[in-house]
Amino acid sequence: MKKYILIESIIVIIIVAGYFAYQKYGITPDLPVEENTLIANPQPDQNEDIFSISSFLAVKDKYENKSVNIKGIVKYKYECPECPKDAFCKPCANDYIILDDELVDSPSKTEIFVNFFKDEEVYKNLQLEKEIVINVTYNSENLGGAGSINGYFVYNALGAKSDMSCDIENPDPDGYLLKICKYLRENSSTINIAPADPEKYNIRSIKEGEYVSYKNGKETSMEAIVVSLDCCYMGDIAYFDKNTKEIIGFHAGDL
Repeated sequence: MKKYILIESIIVIIIVAGYFAYQKYGITPDLPVEENTLIANPQPDQNEDIFSISSFLAVKDKYENKSVNIKGIVKYKYECPECPKDAFCKPCANDYIILDDELVDSPSKTEIFVNFFKDEEVYKNLQLEKEIVINVTYNSENLGGAGSINGYFVYNALGAKSDMSCDIENPDPDGYLLKICKYLRENSSTINIAPADPEKYNIRSIKEGEYVSYKNGKETSMEAIVVSLDCCYMGDIAYFDKNTKEIIGFHAGDL
């Protein structure tokens, strides 16, 4: 019995001594650090809002179907092989690059595949082993193209770009395209328009029609201005209030 009391007393003395040593000298024990390359910097650079790839992957669930600025090194660039003369070859895959935080062999835990469906000149000018900043849209599911366990990424623009910005390529006099772009930016978590780019739309037609919506299992309809767009599949459609000319709904084109 005395033996156990003595052991307990020694333990208490050690704890008390450690506490006073910490208070007086700031001494703390060396604790093991769990290695995890994906949480080294879970936030973007506060000045530029740019993620490293590892820091983005640590918080990627927050950015489902949203655009984000990512910095990485181009370690692979797909090039369509030449088809021999008079031979029948399968169509090439879409252009894509592999970005990583460092130049390490594939596959790596931090590499991502970025698909290019536009800006062919930008793609051609990308150089291997060079660091770039790129704006991409992230999805956890592959929507068509190259992907990996880290998700599916589609190129939007070279350089950092605000998630809510809209620089319309071919603006229309009524401002429909700008309103559509801003609406899609604001609702990017619920509306998936891939592989379309909300800044690259062109108007196919504008006509009066009807907008039908459903809420709590109840169908409602109202007169609307129907703006048909040139992408994608069967064509995306935006609906505007006839009086206010504000956007009230959007339908992504069906396959």
